[in-house]
Amino acid sequence: MKAHKVPATYYASWKIPGKNHSFYVFYKDKLYNEGQSKSYKEVDKITQEHSFFMEENFYYLDIKNVPGLTYKLQNEIEEFLTNGAYSIKCQDTLDEDSAPDYPVIEIRDYSQFMYWRDRMDSWIIKDSDGNNVTVDAFKNDLGTYLFGKVGKIIEENYFANELEPKWNVIKSEIEIQRNSGDDFALVHQDDLLEFFIVQYLRLEGVIEEYIKPTLGIFRDVFSSMGYEDSELDKMKNEGLLAPESYFYGALLDAARGDKKRLQKHMDSIKQNYVIDLLKAEEGISFITSTKPCVVMKMEGTFKAEMIFPVTPQYCIRFIGNKLAGNRSGKFYEIKSSDVKVINRKIISESKNIVMSDSKIISDRI
Repeated sequence: MKAHKVPATYYASWKIPGKNHSFYVFYKDKLYNEGQSKSYKEVDKITQEHSFFMEENFYYLDIKNVPGLTYKLQNEIEEFLTNGAYSIKCQDTLDEDSAPDYPVIEIRDYSQFMYWRDRMDSWIIKDSDGNNVTVDAFKNDLGTYLFGKVGKIIEENYFANELEPKWNVIKSEIEIQRNSGDDFALVHQDDLLEFFIVQYLRLEGVIEEYIKPTLGIFRDVFSSMGYEDSELDKMKNEGLLAPESYFYGALLDAARGDKKRLQKHMDSIKQNYVIDLLKAEEGISFITSTKPCVVMKMEGTFKAEMIFPVTPQYCIRFIGNKLAGNRSGKFYEIKSSDVKVINRKIISESKNIVMSDSKIISDRI
């Protein structure tokens, strides 16, 4: 599977003191060992601080396994088909009156591609030199092309060039807010919420926890309407019942400026939560991971308390209105024992690794 790399502005807060673009990585089975210094990786043509990407592959996308995205990539597929690399023909076997001499359709644009893609295995494909091309080779070439396009739209244009600079502003504002008293309220609150939600959407667990159960309900509904398993599997293969289509679709929409789905999540948080800022007392710090957003307390199915580390010193807390007594956001300095509880939760939720600016974290967990 191909893999993109996530911009590292968020993780830059955990830089090793005195070093540029490095922090310590701890594997879950070796938490009491010294951390391994991990460097960021520079990406061409992006020159700001967020030009440094993690060497670990955190974010995965294989366009061949996300067929539903073809509905959102009309311009990109049209561009691929019209660049002259391939000549594609298909027999119109739907024209039964012409059997057995079916007319031949030339597939030149997106509409024809979508109409005939169910019969792709029977396409006659030639390259620009007139050589025969297998359907698998064509699919691979198209997949690689779209993979690059989606990666640029989501990761470079949106993650790196839009969200990551906002995150630097948010961090600066948090430091200013800390010096203004015990109340905590951000001018750029929407930017914080957008970053938090997108960071959450990057995580594979969202597919398992939210999207798959919902699609399972839809599958049951279609089944009760008389659809056969083979028809339901076809829907999944085409993207209608494929969770990845919704997962990446939400990010692709946001990257193109359509943030309605993200806004629903943002509005829900603003309506149901109080946002606090927690500061670790001197002598201890927060760690982070590739899954930094963790739930600390549940009330039924409601996530009553969520934690999101911002820097080794600071942590954002989303706490339910009822649990918070319907107060406004506050600043709290928390004790070492409370920081350790949060750090242990971050470790338990992480798939494999956690990160710190300290070479040793045994005294932090």
